[in-house]
Amino acid sequence: MRDDRDDRLDRLLALVRQAKSEPSPLEEGFETRIMARIREDRERKTTLASWAWRLAPVFITIVVFLGALEYVALPPPSADLYSVVAEGGEEEHFLRLWTGE
Repeated sequence: MRDDRDDRLDRLLALVRQAKSEPSPLEEGFETRIMARIREDRERKTTLASWAWRLAPVFITIVVFLGALEYVALPPPSADLYSVVAEGGEEEHFLRLWTGE
């Protein structure tokens, strides 16, 4: 005994096979039009995050330049005891020595 639903499904599938398979003019390029509209909306909306990503290379270049400038321009710290005494920082040096900072 077959189920009535199977007969109904078979009839529906037969109707689908007979149906015209050509897309209508409204259906042609539907996905392309939708994607173009989405792309256009995205281009119109410029958010802070999009500007941050666009300017990230500029900021990175500035940071690297300032780091290199600081490395080149500042004299290296002196490790001899005379420079500490001459600058008047013997107490600070003593505290750093004993506290381990």
